[in-house]
Amino acid sequence: MKISKLFKLAAAILAATLYLPPLPAAEIGGPAPGFKPSEWLNGKPVTPETERGRGATVLMFWVPAPRSEVALRQFMAAIERCKGKAVRFAVVSCSDRARTEAAVKSAALPCSLALADLAAARAFMRSNDRLPLAVVIGSDGRLLWRGTPGAVGRIAESVADGSYNLDDTIRKEKFSLEFAAALQKSDFKTALKLIDAELGHNSDSAELLSLKAALLVQKLDRPDEALAAVEAGIAANPKNAAIYDLGVKIMHSIGREERLAPLYRRLAAEFPDRPDMLMKFADFEMSRPVEDMRPECIQNLAVAALASPKFADDHEKGMITFGYSRAMYLCGRPDLALTAIKQALPLLKGSKEYESAKKYAAFYNRVAVISSQLK
Repeated sequence: MKISKLFKLAAAILAATLYLPPLPAAEIGGPAPGFKPSEWLNGKPVTPETERGRGATVLMFWVPAPRSEVALRQFMAAIERCKGKAVRFAVVSCSDRARTEAAVKSAALPCSLALADLAAARAFMRSNDRLPLAVVIGSDGRLLWRGTPGAVGRIAESVADGSYNLDDTIRKEKFSLEFAAALQKSDFKTALKLIDAELGHNSDSAELLSLKAALLVQKLDRPDEALAAVEAGIAANPKNAAIYDLGVKIMHSIGREERLAPLYRRLAAEFPDRPDMLMKFADFEMSRPVEDMRPECIQNLAVAALASPKFADDHEKGMITFGYSRAMYLCGRPDLALTAIKQALPLLKGSKEYESAKKYAAFYNRVAVISSQLK
């Protein structure tokens, strides 16, 4: 398979992550745009002006939509995280009063709520930003950060306790603008140099490594360099599971499946206490087309998962044993598969997976009977 989900993911990253914001309307580190909502529906006004000299202001520009409750829950979690700190929060709905009130009716919103038009949100947005968008403004009126509601709690907390690195965020935005310009000109060699420079600051970033791999494979026809970059990333960051995942996808994408075994051996050595993760990798390999399968990898991962010294509970141990049974069957040992599934059944009793495990047990039993009759 020459084009994998990896590169579809990388394409999405090229278009949508914080690493690629073309032409921001307001610069991080510069004065925040003026913010004057049309109406406050709940709580006292919270704006950069009201909070100047007192603390940070966090605004979430938002439109009621079928999935908008997710953003509200994330924003409320951020409020809870920053309780007692010098941070004030407000939700800004870019919709009408009726839709807004209906959407927040059951949310018990613990912060101020305002109405504003889309122009108020666009003043803070980069070209590729979408609502909901959270922004953090310092007590001095500077725009410090913008991004998803899911990340804003961590950022607001770091601003409040003084650990926020504004220079780092400014550097990332500068990189993003230059990277976007290089891509628009199809200057992929310059884009690659920019990624390498940014990796000097964020060597553990699987997102940046994904971008680098996508450029090397798709645009520069240098697949071996892509693989070498990821292997170097694993060597430098052996506890970053996302980079292993990236390496697996690249190896399958460029037809280097023979490199999987040492990668998986290192994964098992670095994460002996993560049987769930090891089994997910085994399941991924078991789902591959038969010509791409590596039974030795499946076996090693399943054995390592079952040998883990740490399971969250009996259910997890049952699921790992269930996965091990499937791996042993695929690797040509139906006898071990039958033994394992018998061990898994009592651990899974009462769970939703129990009936499925019973079906596998019945199947392995039939295979055992037929196997004993073969000459």
